[in-house]
Amino acid sequence: MSTPTIKDIRAAAAARKQSRERRRKLLVSVVVVGLVLGVGIFFGISPLVESQLSSRLELMLKRNVEVGEVTFDLLTFTTTFEDVRVRDHDGSEMLTWDRMVMNGRLAGVISGAWSADAIALEGFTARLVVNEQGRLNVADVLTALAEDEEGARPFEVGRLSVTDAQLIWIDASRDQPFETTLGPVTFSLSGLHTQSDPNSPYEFEAVTESGESLVWDGTLSLSPFRSQGRWEMRGLRLAKYEPYLHEVSSMEFTSGVIDASSAYEIDWIDGALKYRLSDGQLVVNELTATTGPGSDLEQSIGKLTVAGLDYDSIHRTLTIGRVVASQGAITLQRDSIGWSWMDIKLGEDATRFDSAGGLNLETARMDEMELNQIDVRIDDRSVAIPVEFEAKVTRATIEEWDLMRLSQRSSITLDAQLATGGTVSLRGEAALQPFRPVLDYEFSDFAIASGPTYLDDVLGVKLARGELSARGEFSGMAGKYEISGSGRITDLLVHDSSGNELGSAKLAEISDFSVAQDPAAIRIETMALTEPRTRLVISKSGEWGFARSESPSEIKFRGPERRSWEIDTIDVADGQITLRDESTYRPISLSVAALDGLFTGWTSRDSRTAKLKLRGVLQGSAPVTMEGGLNPLSDAIFADVRISAQNLSARIFDGYLARYLGYEITAGNVTLDIDAELRDGIIESETVTRIERAALGKKVASPEAIDAPVKFGLSLIPDAQGKIVVSVPVSGRVGDPEFSFGRGFGRVFSDLLAKAVSSPFAFLGAGGEANPSGAHLQNHAFAAGETRLSDEVKQKLDMLGKLLADRPMLRLEVSGGYDRQDDRAKLLPEALEWELRRRAAPGSFAASGDLNSPSRIQALVELYQETFNELPIDLDGELPPPEVSVEHALPPEPETKAEQEKRSLLVWLRRLFIAGDNSTTVGSRNDATPPAAPLGSFPAPAGMRKELALLPVEEIVRRLLAEQTVSDSQFRDLGRERVEAVRAHLQQAGIHPSRLMVGAIEAGSAIVTLDLR
Repeated sequence: MSTPTIKDIRAAAAARKQSRERRRKLLVSVVVVGLVLGVGIFFGISPLVESQLSSRLELMLKRNVEVGEVTFDLLTFTTTFEDVRVRDHDGSEMLTWDRMVMNGRLAGVISGAWSADAIALEGFTARLVVNEQGRLNVADVLTALAEDEEGARPFEVGRLSVTDAQLIWIDASRDQPFETTLGPVTFSLSGLHTQSDPNSPYEFEAVTESGESLVWDGTLSLSPFRSQGRWEMRGLRLAKYEPYLHEVSSMEFTSGVIDASSAYEIDWIDGALKYRLSDGQLVVNELTATTGPGSDLEQSIGKLTVAGLDYDSIHRTLTIGRVVASQGAITLQRDSIGWSWMDIKLGEDATRFDSAGGLNLETARMDEMELNQIDVRIDDRSVAIPVEFEAKVTRATIEEWDLMRLSQRSSITLDAQLATGGTVSLRGEAALQPFRPVLDYEFSDFAIASGPTYLDDVLGVKLARGELSARGEFSGMAGKYEISGSGRITDLLVHDSSGNELGSAKLAEISDFSVAQDPAAIRIETMALTEPRTRLVISKSGEWGFARSESPSEIKFRGPERRSWEIDTIDVADGQITLRDESTYRPISLSVAALDGLFTGWTSRDSRTAKLKLRGVLQGSAPVTMEGGLNPLSDAIFADVRISAQNLSARIFDGYLARYLGYEITAGNVTLDIDAELRDGIIESETVTRIERAALGKKVASPEAIDAPVKFGLSLIPDAQGKIVVSVPVSGRVGDPEFSFGRGFGRVFSDLLAKAVSSPFAFLGAGGEANPSGAHLQNHAFAAGETRLSDEVKQKLDMLGKLLADRPMLRLEVSGGYDRQDDRAKLLPEALEWELRRRAAPGSFAASGDLNSPSRIQALVELYQETFNELPIDLDGELPPPEVSVEHALPPEPETKAEQEKRSLLVWLRRLFIAGDNSTTVGSRNDATPPAAPLGSFPAPAGMRKELALLPVEEIVRRLLAEQTVSDSQFRDLGRERVEAVRAHLQQAGIHPSRLMVGAIEAGSAIVTLDLR
């Protein structure tokens, strides 16, 4: 056995002392209890307790208290209160219970405290009301408890058990009065007391009539009112508490189940409730909300989680660690004021968070907000035509969000899938009020056809098809945003506001672009178009426009705005332009394909800096080039373009020419050179058209066709190289239905053809121009009675031969003419000579072929006698001197031909009329005996004078010529000889005989007339 130490001895002494003290207190207690029991038995404690309870409660609550029945058991020191009613100032029941059993504690009474080992409440109901002024009906009680904290007797309960309790909550301070009943609930509390700074933990669990549960674990002090601990709610249905939530949010929550918990501290300080929440957690499932009764704008969140919630009502601070919303659908709206969500303003006019719900915060921040799988619908009614589109936000985050200073930038990320196809990604920072983003964006395969029309509004056209991929930066602030970057659009189709197809492209690549809001400007460094296509149409009325789309999209965009444009370079590869002209008798389709080249310097500031250089193939085979200046971006569209096309099929002009020519064009090659300028809406152009080997087909019924031999004209108008060259000046105002290149060309060509046909020689003689100076090639004059070509005629025929040599399709009809007056004067001597020769005997011609003199004189006399029925005798004249014999005659002087004919005639007449006279020599008129008639002379008529005066030969000829006629056959022979002379010379000039036709020989003028066929 060990020896006890000093410490052990002292501990044993202390234990004995404590034991004696306990025995002493126990003895005192027994004495006191005995005295109390004795007094209670003697006087009756129940009425006393009932009276004390009523008075004490009325004093404390300052309200009328009714107690139905009180029983007291001295053996167990148990008091039972039944059917207790505490009425509020308005007479309504504020507190009631069916039965309360309180097991008193004598030690508490001795120590000066209101105490009980246990209290059991059955059927407890509390009715708390907030009036219209926001004052709680028990506020005076709480205030009194706080004021009486120092002198009040403590209240202690070892265990509080509550069965079937209910809390009726009525709030008339809301726009929509709220009333709910919590319970019936059953719970128990241990160690409940009203002493200051209690440390004893309590537990509480309650279930509402709708299955909502409340779990509480903490401390509670009623005087002063103070509590701390942790609470948790499960299954709280938002729709039920909408009147409270309406004060915090303009949304009306139609569904949603909340599970929430947090640590808390509550103090009643200076007549007001102060509280702090920490480590708050909130989970809302199946949340739906609208903007109000009857609204179809429903928002939904499958699951909303809030973690790390801290709130201090004293310092007015709010911190939210993390908010996550998943699986939902929300709608963002925009009007002329700005953006909003569920009537909560965003951006410039955002609802201030510091005043939301009356929190009056000093600071509020959120560490992170995350959205997952949220369907977002954008409803933008700030534009003339509302915009609606949808996207699924796969993930979005906002970090370091200062809810009180929205001008501070927060980190933002967003990944979304657009409902129309494609994805969008954002990374960067942004301030929300005012909205000032600095975000890197990336679009991938965004289907622009059915997406938002913001891009349409910027460009002034409808992007009807295509997928956009782009990346760049979005920055700026309200009213001065700017987006820049590079991108590409595949399978692009562009419409105008009427649904007409402006153009398309297999690929449009844009490098280094920027779109600024203020000032409104668009700048593009390089745009590369692969396989661009555009289709133009000229309507039946002659109006120019773009082709109507085969599947026009629904046109919903604001249309072009005035903005500055600048495009440095447009690179075109394998482009195509088609034109369909329906204004002709037969629609015409033209196509320029394989179009390559550049547009440079497009700007809305200076229309003259733009240049273009393109090359392509027209109608599949004809090379075409376009050069010059073109700027469609300036206010006054400017163009100065030169277009050249070679080896075109003439059939493409069939619709233009057939309308005016009345024939189809079936063959030929065409070369075009167009010089056009557009200035101030006026087009001035000069088109030089060269047509080779044009051929006509069947006739076409057209009221505008010229009345002329068209086929002949086409053979006539080609130049020396066989080309039809037509220069067509066209001038007109853009948009004027009467203005048309095709019409101008057709009219000019038909006019040229008509002029050529109407004056073909004038046309040829003027070198292909309708000039009257060339008409001299048609008519060729001859001298009267002549068939010989003059030098002038020969020169003209030589010129004509050269012109026709270049036009092998042309033929000449050579028609002869004669003048009955002028040609007759020349033809009569020939006719007389012909008659004399006809009468002459075969031996009357000399070796030269001329008629000898005697035979001629004989024919003259015979013809004279036949013509006038008399001899050529001058009855009033004198005989010529007698012939002198040879031996007496002097040597004769040489005679003229006329004298020889006269002498021969006289000799012949003398022989004829004095043949019966046998005299030897003719003497004078007084000779009695006439000379003998020569041998072989005819006998003179009986009774005729022996000597008569004869007419001179000239007179005989004159008289015969006066009576002589020229037959039509002689005239025709003259004309025919002239025709043959012309034909012979043209053949010498190179014209094949088959091209020289003999025409009619007609009276008129001594002219050979040529007609082209």
